[in-house]
Amino acid sequence: MLIFGNFALRLFGQDFGAGYPLLAILMLGFLARASTGPIEYLLNMTGNQNVTAAAYGSAGALNIMLNLIFIPRFGLEGAAAATAVSLVFASLWLFIAVRRRLGISAFVFTFARADALGPARPDQI
Repeated sequence: MLIFGNFALRLFGQDFGAGYPLLAILMLGFLARASTGPIEYLLNMTGNQNVTAAAYGSAGALNIMLNLIFIPRFGLEGAAAATAVSLVFASLWLFIAVRRRLGISAFVFTFARADALGPARPDQI
């Protein structure tokens, strides 16, 4: 989206191309969110749904607070930045929770060795 975003936005009209900086700011937040994967589902399935609710509730409150601060000063760019910061905040909270509570590194760029899981049992195959 960062590479072809300007072109894609202009397909809807020349004025839409002006929204490309907003798209770029939001994409940074979504990149951080995507780099941890769907860890909220992992927390919910393991009985830690209260952590997920707290993370998303706090991120929502942070987003509202940052919007109140950033929008008067920076306009639409401020709204995009507030949303991106909130996405990063929630992602970090959930990542740390998964790491501490379940002992799993949920970062996409973490590579685990296959033998670290131990030998496979016949009933697991």
